[in-house]
Amino acid sequence: MPENFKELLKQDFSDLEASVKSWRKLAKALEEAQVRHRHKVTGPLHASEWQGTDSHYAFMQMEASETQLGTAQSDVTSIATVLDTAHTKMKEAQEDLRRCVRTTELDGYTVDDQGNVTDSRPGPTGDADDDAQEEHNLRVAKLESYKNDTRTSGCMCWASTRRPATGGPWCPRGIRTRPATLPCKFPAPPTT
Repeated sequence: MPENFKELLKQDFSDLEASVKSWRKLAKALEEAQVRHRHKVTGPLHASEWQGTDSHYAFMQMEASETQLGTAQSDVTSIATVLDTAHTKMKEAQEDLRRCVRTTELDGYTVDDQGNVTDSRPGPTGDADDDAQEEHNLRVAKLESYKNDTRTSGCMCWASTRRPATGGPWCPRGIRTRPATLPCKFPAPPTT
């Protein structure tokens, strides 16, 4: 079973979504600061043809500040994009897992909080006819299929978005699953 089956099934990703919005807000503020600096500081000084002993050095420093604001804006935008991608993939994995559990339960099987799938219906007795035996074999095959689906539905979520801790378990697809450290604490941007 995926290591954090229950957590993934019930995880609330609203904090991650809020984090993405905060990072985007910070990126916008940095972009506005860069434009404002250019239009209200360096632009007017260039237009006034400011000259003097320190003007060349001052312009270099001001332009360096504008460049730093642009670089910070680019970095913050990248962080927001990565977090947004993680949010999207994790929500998709959660929806896939929930859909798998619903389908399994609608077909009469039980899924527990660890993701174990069981069939509580009795198997045929020794004197069952061929049809009953065939129906049982079909249920067993479906059970194995549902077990596999439930086991692999959520594992891509954590593997695609987080680097696991050393020694974490491997999912059936050969990709590490997320370590047991839920709930995730995603980086929060500084307040603007």
